[in-house]
Amino acid sequence: MAILENPAIPVTAPAPPSGTHPSSAHHVQWNASLPYAALTYFTDDILEIVLDPDTRFSTSLVFGIVNEFSARCETRAGRVLIDISGITSMENDVARVFGQITATMRVALLGFGPADRVLARFFMRKLDSKNSCIYVEERQQALDFLYLP
Repeated sequence: MAILENPAIPVTAPAPPSGTHPSSAHHVQWNASLPYAALTYFTDDILEIVLDPDTRFSTSLVFGIVNEFSARCETRAGRVLIDISGITSMENDVARVFGQITATMRVALLGFGPADRVLARFFMRKLDSKNSCIYVEERQQALDFLYLP
């Protein structure tokens, strides 16, 4: 079990025990399939992004996700869970662009193993200190982090 935090942002509150988030509010509002990504938006303001296997994480993919979300919702998501296990490469500028878009959001990167851990560490180092971002290898840990006050 690995947890990486954006080194510029100390997470002062410990994650609540599993299952303490309001699961009754965690219902799917809508789903969307894009080239290279599947999106699920939950009624409790969480956008889950699952990237397809062998995906290059690019600025055009980020803008495609933002455009799809904007077409379906009037407000911005407050919390984002991204399954990065499908990423095989990343454009140099994607972390900066992603960081600007998610500056006021809480973001959990979900991966599975050493390659994802390295990719997440590289990605998170490029984020601005105002970004609240964490890497975990268990979905429940990601949800617990997203539900922190």
